[in-house]
Amino acid sequence: MSSFKSYATILLFFTLLSTLVLTACGDSTNTPVPNSTKIPEVASDTATTKATSTGTTVVATTTTKGATTASTTTGAKATAVPIATTAQASDKSSTWTINSKTVDLADSIIPQQYLDQARKLKVLFNHQSVGGNILEGLDALAQKNPTRYTLTIMNEPETTWFSSNSGVGDFTRGENGDPNSKIDGFKSLIEKDGYGSKVTVAMMKFCYVDDTNTATARWDTYRQAMTYLEGKYPAVKFVWWTMPLENAGNKNRDQYNKLVRDYVQANNKILFDIADIESQDPSGKAITESGLSAMYGNYTSDGGHLNETGQQRVASAWWWLMARIAGWNPATK
Repeated sequence: MSSFKSYATILLFFTLLSTLVLTACGDSTNTPVPNSTKIPEVASDTATTKATSTGTTVVATTTTKGATTASTTTGAKATAVPIATTAQASDKSSTWTINSKTVDLADSIIPQQYLDQARKLKVLFNHQSVGGNILEGLDALAQKNPTRYTLTIMNEPETTWFSSNSGVGDFTRGENGDPNSKIDGFKSLIEKDGYGSKVTVAMMKFCYVDDTNTATARWDTYRQAMTYLEGKYPAVKFVWWTMPLENAGNKNRDQYNKLVRDYVQANNKILFDIADIESQDPSGKAITESGLSAMYGNYTSDGGHLNETGQQRVASAWWWLMARIAGWNPATK
């Protein structure tokens, strides 16, 4: 009997000792994530279309305007699943903004599988010269890292091209200095020319010279066109854009961009905030001129168009946008 009591006493001692050790060391599974590693995008995904692989993946394409080649490989079917990240934020609305905070994280954060899914999107992009700069940036990223950033870009493809191809349809409808002509051109592409039934993503952008009418008038026309198209083509993701900048501030442009940002946040839209990307230097410092947002000087060679550095920064944000539309949620643990 005494030996049994001694055994029980020893067992109790080691049980208490183990409890004290665990308490002192802590549970590593509950260690909080440092704020510096959290993804800074204001984002959510409840309205995002989830894309899945059918087993056919584009593995080699060219990004030369006017021509494109592609080879494919067929493999086992793979379904896109949420990827664990260090972000802990909730994701309850469908509003998210692609801005300067996403640029430097694109290479290290976006999972490869969502870049592969993004390549399968059918995108219509209507623009002028700054949009051409962005496409040059996409080409440069593809040359540096083809596994991650290869993309098919086709200049003015017919609607039938999208029936058997994915990638970006590159359009330049409308004239610089006449923002309404760009809006009309975009609407015509989607509605009259029939691209609205062929593409999965559609967007248009103004140029920095399109500040010829008042911010309110330009905004009203743009908003009405976008909401009309969203209502008529609910299967298409329409991406809203701010107006790009120059190295000189412009009150009219700032007012317009504020109207866009406020509306997007209040109405669950997707925003590509090119103005924010252009106005932040790599350290995150906001650049202003006479108290108004201005482009960071090292992103441009002429004060308005993007140079190689600026092109690739905006192109990195483009891939973040496309990965999000393809189903990636950086706030999913």
